[in-house]
Amino acid sequence: MLYLPLLFHFNQHLSEMAALASQVCYRGLLRTLRANPHTKANLHISGTLLTALKWLDPEPLELIRDGLADGQFELVGSTFAQNIPYATDDWDNAHQIELHRQVLEDTFGVSPTAFWNAERCWRQSLAPIIAAAGYRTITLEDHILEASGGNAAHIYQTRAGDHTLQIVRDDEKLKHLFNFAAWFGDHEPILTYLTECRPPVGEGVLAYAEDAEAMGLWGYFQGVIPHQTWDRLDALLKTLATRQDARPILFSEIPVPSQEITPLADGAATWMNASLTQPGRPYHEDGFKDWFDFNTHSPKLEKFRQFFTEIRRELQAAEKQTAQIGAKKIYQLALHCFLTHQYEFGCIGIGGDQFRGWMGAKAARVLASSVYIATLAKRSGESLQFTIVDDLSKDGIREWMHFHETQLLMASPVGGRLLYWLNLKNGQMLVGNPSAVVRGPYQNHADPPQTVGYPNFWLPDETPYTPYDQTELPPTRLEKFLPEWVWEENPAPVTLAVREMRQAGEQHTLLAQQGAFCDEIWLDGEQVFTRTTHMNAQGAQEAIRFYKSLAPSIGFRKKYILTPHTTTVTYTFTNTSPHPHAIRMTTTSELALDYAALLQHGRAALEFLPDQPGVVNPLTGETLVLISKRPTQEIIRTPALLGLIVGLGFEFTVQPHEPIKFSIQLVRTP
Repeated sequence: MLYLPLLFHFNQHLSEMAALASQVCYRGLLRTLRANPHTKANLHISGTLLTALKWLDPEPLELIRDGLADGQFELVGSTFAQNIPYATDDWDNAHQIELHRQVLEDTFGVSPTAFWNAERCWRQSLAPIIAAAGYRTITLEDHILEASGGNAAHIYQTRAGDHTLQIVRDDEKLKHLFNFAAWFGDHEPILTYLTECRPPVGEGVLAYAEDAEAMGLWGYFQGVIPHQTWDRLDALLKTLATRQDARPILFSEIPVPSQEITPLADGAATWMNASLTQPGRPYHEDGFKDWFDFNTHSPKLEKFRQFFTEIRRELQAAEKQTAQIGAKKIYQLALHCFLTHQYEFGCIGIGGDQFRGWMGAKAARVLASSVYIATLAKRSGESLQFTIVDDLSKDGIREWMHFHETQLLMASPVGGRLLYWLNLKNGQMLVGNPSAVVRGPYQNHADPPQTVGYPNFWLPDETPYTPYDQTELPPTRLEKFLPEWVWEENPAPVTLAVREMRQAGEQHTLLAQQGAFCDEIWLDGEQVFTRTTHMNAQGAQEAIRFYKSLAPSIGFRKKYILTPHTTTVTYTFTNTSPHPHAIRMTTTSELALDYAALLQHGRAALEFLPDQPGVVNPLTGETLVLISKRPTQEIIRTPALLGLIVGLGFEFTVQPHEPIKFSIQLVRTP
């Protein structure tokens, strides 16, 4: 008997891309699997994607829950952000693995026993880390297993101290032939291969381990309608179900290993080695002969290893100050931010100085500093109040921090915006969004990301499925996803259902990391102040003040004052000219209310209040509301990525030598 654990690897960053991938791939793949209830499947879903789907599209998570409840699916653990463990510091690896396991337990109530080794790169020193985290089974790419002395579909184990790990052969040829069958509908090559691999006696195991995106998203970006891929996958699964000599199983059902290989040889993913040597392949980077060369000599990796090392040291120091519950929870938010922003570290074709998926880790430095203030507040036992200024993110722009009793504000001279509001007693983050990853290049920690347009794509569930079949000769439009030998062995024409995916118009990204009291001001119809306008700053024990001239005769000031449940911002406009001037102002605030709850529960933990400019956590009843001391002309409600934006609009006239002064409060209840 040949056992076939099918492993589908779901992965996107904590970004809006997760919604598109869900609509054109994940929903259809999971529905297809559920329509074949006797075909068991192993699913890995990265922590970053899991967090994103909770906010953007929870349907795939419900399909997974149903499959788990029926015993059809088994979840597989890994690193939270799919950093390559081989390339990453092992302190980070241990925390990545721990966080991913925790998120799976919190979300699905299961503790996985099989481990997906991100991007298939292996070193034996990972074995004790993986085993110590509670895992019993790993996949290992076929060429690594063969270099270690293993062959065919035998079942092996490797030893890590007192622990052992089962080794499942991640079979490269099976992967490509499975994809070929699912994409083009030709089952003969994979069925022939399975017959060849069947052990003459006893039991064998071959794993199909592939990105879930292969079942819809890859083809979609090449113009292939995903319904066809799902239909052909459905037919393939039904064909496999009729086989008596090959059976899809869960990793937990794998037979007991018959041989041991310790140690296993170091190895890197075949696809990365191939891409590095062939321009035009996915994620190709010039100048490297293989992944080991890239891992050792890439200036990009060298720079960011140092970057992550510096932040790691700050987190390790902060961890020693977490005896108080508020400090501990803020540290956990800092660690979550750090781990999230190691997304696919070590992989080719990703990352760099402007990549928000790595550079966003700077926010972890800011939060680590807050741990010390939380500890100070607890130790003093007094009613402290002070303001300090420092470049906590080390990006050249200083943050202004104001502390009062149990509350901490962090504001920036960029727009005079509130970046964070933390309750140091319970660790709650009311304002702030350090983990979200939006489109567009990274500039610095203080500047809010700008809206970036992207194409208006056709979506499978929103418009009718009206394909036309197009005959194509190999290697077809999917050439880059399969090795040459597949096309050489299968030269016949194929049919594909295709269409133009880009439609007229443009969509705009969800905003994130905007901060609160984000102002835009128009003077006599001309915009004179934006959320990125730099202001002068001044601190005092009781307040933070920002000021800026909007014109030679028009002054603008903001003052932040903090009390236990309220942040108050006082706005002042002055006019020293002899003429009146018209002011139009909007101020928006991106609110979290309880950021840890958003990470854990997603959209279920935050809604707009229907009758007030504010938000509510439906799970707890807590609210965060904007209260203006001046009449408003507009109330703004805008969804964001891991937050909701609430705003107010004002129109007034500043008379000569008659200042306009009013306050807006951000009030937390109960």
